[in-house]
Amino acid sequence: MQDLIELFHRTESVYGKYYDVHICSPKEIDEVLSFIDKYWQKGHILTKSKELLDWQHFDKENDRYNFVLAKHKQTGEIHGLIGFITSNIFDESIKTPIRWGAIWKVRNDVAIKGLGVYLKGYMEENVPSKYIGGVGLSNDSREIDTKLGERVGKLKQYYIVNPKIESYSLVKNVKHLPLIEAKSIKGCSFKEITKDQFVDGAALFEEKIMPYKSVKYYINRYFRHPIYEYKCMMLTNCHYETNEVFVYRVCGALGKRYIFIVDYIGDGVALRGAYNEFCQLLLKENAECICFPCEGINDELLIEGGFRRRDDTDVVLPIYFEPFVCQNVELDYHFWPNDQECVLVKGDADQDRPNMLPEDYR
Repeated sequence: MQDLIELFHRTESVYGKYYDVHICSPKEIDEVLSFIDKYWQKGHILTKSKELLDWQHFDKENDRYNFVLAKHKQTGEIHGLIGFITSNIFDESIKTPIRWGAIWKVRNDVAIKGLGVYLKGYMEENVPSKYIGGVGLSNDSREIDTKLGERVGKLKQYYIVNPKIESYSLVKNVKHLPLIEAKSIKGCSFKEITKDQFVDGAALFEEKIMPYKSVKYYINRYFRHPIYEYKCMMLTNCHYETNEVFVYRVCGALGKRYIFIVDYIGDGVALRGAYNEFCQLLLKENAECICFPCEGINDELLIEGGFRRRDDTDVVLPIYFEPFVCQNVELDYHFWPNDQECVLVKGDADQDRPNMLPEDYR
């Protein structure tokens, strides 16, 4: 990131002639929402739900919204912005938060060339973080992040289909192949846990939480989400003497149900032999499929847990449900430092956020 900071300082006098670049104050948020609605996406969920906007972007401690703005000095108009989400917005006590990237948009009609990178440099200089990441990248951001030396890749997409279903509506090209690798192990069990049970049982898994997350992070990120309902499952594997946790969300379309695993605490060892437990979860939730997009968990452990990798089959595994799109979509990610081991999931950054209000979706 040092190269980005140096570039920012070299170009500061140039962009400073035309733009007032700063982090959004509460009195400017309406201008930001207008910009998003006009230049990013008409009817974007953040323009419709103040509750979701504040939950994801309002920094109470610093009394600001986490968007870096470039306001043209002559017109006062926003020519570009970049949003960010810091994990300590969900737990102020996190000492090494991660800074996730969010909306990154520069007006094509009026902005000075290179303004987007300058905004990113300003953010790096003024909102420094030991860890940096993002899930769901545009072509431009993927190219820029690669040039900056960040780790850039695609989340691997794993799945388990409900073996009791003969005809699927949400997933396509499903084949029931023998799961030779997925052997059941006695002593492998799932238990759904409440918020209080998550806190009380934290001693069993807390050391496996990524350094930029915490117990309180999970409480505020998932148990207290303003719109979505998440469920939390404890995996106990007595054979390997380990306890791990995953967070999941049930969604649906066409009158059918579908499970996303959106976060995971652990290295994946507890997955070994858990195939039957996942099948029971599918039956309990009356869902067609479990989809688990992730990076950083050993491929063999997931396979031993009964998962298949989407790329190894012809299956069509939907990612978008608001509205529902039955096609394969890649989820690109970037992460820094590029030599840091990490587990990246769909719940990171702003990837698993609503695109519609519940009443609009209905």
